[in-house]
Amino acid sequence: MPTRLIDFSWNPYVAAYFAASDAIGAQSSELAVWAFDIEQRDKILPAAAALGRLRIVTVPAETDSRLAAQHALFVVRQAKPTSLAALTTGPVDHTTLEDMFVGGLPRVPGAVPPLRRITCPTSEAPKILRLLHGLGVHAATVFGGYSGAAASCREIARWDVPVYPKAFFGR
Repeated sequence: MPTRLIDFSWNPYVAAYFAASDAIGAQSSELAVWAFDIEQRDKILPAAAALGRLRIVTVPAETDSRLAAQHALFVVRQAKPTSLAALTTGPVDHTTLEDMFVGGLPRVPGAVPPLRRITCPTSEAPKILRLLHGLGVHAATVFGGYSGAAASCREIARWDVPVYPKAFFGR
């Protein structure tokens, strides 16, 4: 569903977690994480915002435990329509993520692109979830509560290697 709100995480493991968990059962053949060059990100976001394309929204982590666990940052795409009716019935803006952030910004010859798309096959998602779990990044830590713990158990069942031998369950 097209949206003007884009959520980010300052933690690359959390970003990888969301990409991998969303990839399980998805129709896509690859999962992706978008990454900023750490040395350029503080220049890119404000510059893109200054061009009128983006608005950076931060919420104090103390107000929500999920925001704290996810190291969340939000970016809102500036709406071109001036009324709610125009916003809901107007054409969808198909601007790419890269154009939204760095389109129109000066490019330095030979410099590393400030925004990169890192991909891997969707088939690797179960392995990524298992490895991230070992680093303490899983549904229970990202979402918290009973629902996060339950989701974490469901994730373990999808890992690329079984946690317990079949004989453990009497099968």
